[in-house]
Order: sequence, then C-alpha cells, then structure tokens
Amino acid sequence: MKIKEFKTWEQDNKVYVYISIEQWNEPRFSKVRLETSGVLALLESKKIKVGNCVKSAIIKNWREHTSKATWIFEKKSVDKPKKQVILKEEKPKTTQRRRAKKVSTEE
Repeated sequence: MKIKEFKTWEQDNKVYVYISIEQWNEPRFSKVRLETSGVLALLESKKIKVGNCVKSAIIKNWREHTSKATWIFEKKSVDKPKKQVILKEEKPKTTQRRRAKKVSTEE
C-alpha cells in the first residue's frame, strides 16, 4: 500500500486523520482496503496517541473517490486519575502469652 497523503491535526479536543492512497490502475498492483484498525496501527507507528474513534471510514484504492477518507478520534487525555486515599485503622497491639515449658519428671 502506497500512501499518497497522510495528515493529522487537532481541533476541538479531537484528532483528525486524513489519508489518501494511490489509486489502483494496473493489474500487477494489488487492491488495498484500509480500515480503522489499519489507521490505528499507522498512528501507533508514528507515536500519535488517540482515544476512541468518533467517525470511521474505509478506503479502497480501486476508485478515485474511495481512495481518500478522514477519521476522527477523541484526543487521548494525559491526566492521571486521582487515587483515593484510604486511611488505615490502628489496631491495638496484642501481646503473645509465653507458654511455660512442661517439666518432664523422669525417674
């Protein structure tokens, strides 16, 4: 698959991804279909972090109008969730009883 154009931009807390691929015009080249899973793999290889997909698309390279599309993803938040603080109750210390050793009376 030969990508002709690959653009990403952020707008309104969303990440837009535009991809255009070469159109299939000769039988010696294979037909290509690109779905959201393939786009996620491309974004991961370029180290672009995105959230859930808001608008998905499918690219097929055998027609001009289907060889380009735009995907919209939620922007991945960098904030870490706050951890809940749990206070531990103090338990009174218990002391162990010492056991007296039994004295054997052998005679």
